[in-house]
Amino acid sequence: MTDLIFLILCDLVVSFSIYLLVTLALNIQQGFTGIPNFGLSFSVAGGAYVVGYLSGRLAMILYSIDSNFDFVRDNLKVVTLINTQLKNDPLMGILIFVIAILIAVIFGAFLGAVFTYPAIRL
Repeated sequence: MTDLIFLILCDLVVSFSIYLLVTLALNIQQGFTGIPNFGLSFSVAGGAYVVGYLSGRLAMILYSIDSNFDFVRDNLKVVTLINTQLKNDPLMGILIFVIAILIAVIFGAFLGAVFTYPAIRL
C-alpha cells in the first residue's frame, strides 16, 4: 500500500513540476511583458499530443499487436495486451517512451519555430 501511495505522489510531483515550468515560462513572457508567445504554447501542446498519440501506437507496432484493433475504440483490449507484454519486458517500455519523447521534442521544436517565425519578422 505504501508503494502505491509513493507512486501516486511521484506522479503528482512530476506532473505538477512540468505544469509549473510551462506556466512560469508563459507567465514571465505574457504576464510581465505582455508579449504572447504562441511558439511556446503550441510547442508544448503539440509535444504533449505527440507523446500521448505515439506511445501506445509504437507499442502496438513493436509488439506486433493485431492491426485490426483501433487504439481508441478497442483501448481496453489494446492496453491490456500491451501491459502484458511490458510486464515481461520493461526495457522496451522505456525505449518506447524515449522514442516518443524524442519525436515529440522534434515536433514541438518544429511547431515552435513555425509559430514564432512570423513574430520574429515583426
